[in-house]
Amino acid sequence: MTARATIRPPSLAPPVRPVLEQRPNRGKGAALRAGFRRALSDGCEAVVTLDGDGQHDPSEIGRFLAAWQDGHPDLVVGRRDFLADAAGAPDRESVGGRAFSWAVGRRIPDNQSGYRLISRRLMEEMLPSVEQAFEFEVEMLARTIARDWPIAWVPISTIYAGVPSHIKPVAHFRSFVRIVRQARRIVKGARRR
Repeated sequence: MTARATIRPPSLAPPVRPVLEQRPNRGKGAALRAGFRRALSDGCEAVVTLDGDGQHDPSEIGRFLAAWQDGHPDLVVGRRDFLADAAGAPDRESVGGRAFSWAVGRRIPDNQSGYRLISRRLMEEMLPSVEQAFEFEVEMLARTIARDWPIAWVPISTIYAGVPSHIKPVAHFRSFVRIVRQARRIVKGARRR
């Protein structure tokens, strides 16, 4: 897996485009942590991430920056409209979304969107995570909620274009049940303190 990142210093100077390579592929969580470490060492206040599968439109990055500049939430998540995208959207999000919302005690419109803006302190919070795949981003939401840090949602378009999913339903379901349970423990543990 090759993680490509555009890093813009806080001054919004022209972007620098380092390529961080991960060989062998250690998963999305490891790739994001490597990018976070680089962004933190470069002094970035926040980063925008989007999946490399072509499902996110980079021209919508301005929505994330506007939401961040409006109130500096620690996490800005791209919210897909599953009803509008119903022709090509996987149906697992509605059941998964309800389960995750229950686990964290609040409505989460999209728990697996890879289109996000992540603050410096949230990047730092996520460095110790051991999650390797999509679970990393689900844990990110749980940790943000547990810390009572602000989350913003921005509408995004989704491009499915008939590309077959690489998700293995049984393995994905098992992983999702595990991470939902973990999210519940993270949030409940924070509320006890």
